[in-house]
Amino acid sequence: MGQQQILLIVLGVILIGIALAIGISMFRDNAISSNRDAISSDLSQLAANAYRYKMSSSNIGGGGGSYAGMAAHDVGTLVNENATYTYVIDSATQVTITATGAQGATPWIIECEVDGAGRITFTVTQTGSY
Repeated sequence: MGQQQILLIVLGVILIGIALAIGISMFRDNAISSNRDAISSDLSQLAANAYRYKMSSSNIGGGGGSYAGMAAHDVGTLVNENATYTYVIDSATQVTITATGAQGATPWIIECEVDGAGRITFTVTQTGSY
């Protein structure tokens, strides 16, 4: 009878250990996915702000049909709890916003290109991990 009880205790400890490992893994996966989604949302908002700048008249501080004069303060926040955002004006009709994640051992690096028609293209150049 004593051996059966010890065997059940060992089996219970093993099952609890496996359940904890699975729970921790699921939590990490959810955190990574949540961070990526938050960065993508921020990039979409900043891209919309950049396009709004381009489409606004130069009389009211906009680009008058060009991204060329755009500065970071014209389109919104550059640093938040999700990432640090960097703008590169490729041409008068295209701007690239690069997000470097603020979380994880290997942060996300996601690029967002906005063309002259306001179309947004996302490129993930590095996947994040914890």
